[in-house]
Amino acid sequence: MLAFARQAADGARRLKSDYWRSDAGENVGQEVLRANGRALTAVKTVLATAPSKQRALPMILETLNALVDTQRSSPSDVDGYGLATLHELHRDIERLALRAVRLDSKSDRSSRARPDRT
Repeated sequence: MLAFARQAADGARRLKSDYWRSDAGENVGQEVLRANGRALTAVKTVLATAPSKQRALPMILETLNALVDTQRSSPSDVDGYGLATLHELHRDIERLALRAVRLDSKSDRSSRARPDRT
């Protein structure tokens, strides 16, 4: 998914510059990449359970919420870049979910508007 690729590119870009060193001395790009990797693994785990089309995105969002809660207490994410990464991924996937709902409702309305000609 593009959201994960964007986060991976962001983390990699930050790793190239010492400007992005945290107070603890670690480049914040590391935390961006770790958070992105944990989120991607969580999404793959949800999808491996083969949820229905209607449940997949809500399940992914629930899983990301749990990761956000865990990330808040992470001692390695002093500057909050990992937490911000998870919030951005959640926001992007939530937008997908909203679009999917709109598309489904349009599809339902158009199928009800057409009489069955069988």
